[in-house]
Amino acid sequence: MDAEILSQQRFIAALERSSNLQPAGDVDDESQVAETVAVIDAVAAKIQANDFSAVESVVAGQALALDVIFSQHARQSARKWSVSYRLANDAMRIALKAQAQCRSTLETLASLKQSPVP
Repeated sequence: MDAEILSQQRFIAALERSSNLQPAGDVDDESQVAETVAVIDAVAAKIQANDFSAVESVVAGQALALDVIFSQHARQSARKWSVSYRLANDAMRIALKAQAQCRSTLETLASLKQSPVP
């Protein structure tokens, strides 16, 4: 398996384990912290070596998540239009905020990709 893919999988796994989504008592807390710190140290070392691939992955994932939020709330707004103007308006407001943040996030990603590495 490619080392970068393995590293990304370890990073994602560590984030999942460190979230509150896991039932209590499934994994030893100390080992969770130790693995999370190890992953953070590995990513920090890559960044210090001017390898921003992990940062780019996080920003790209954020942009994709924001796009999904936009799509879901825009559809929700359309469905609620005939039921309640207020509910439709609230859903569209959230959709447009997510769309604006997605655009900003994609601009950040583009600047990461275009900036020269010293």
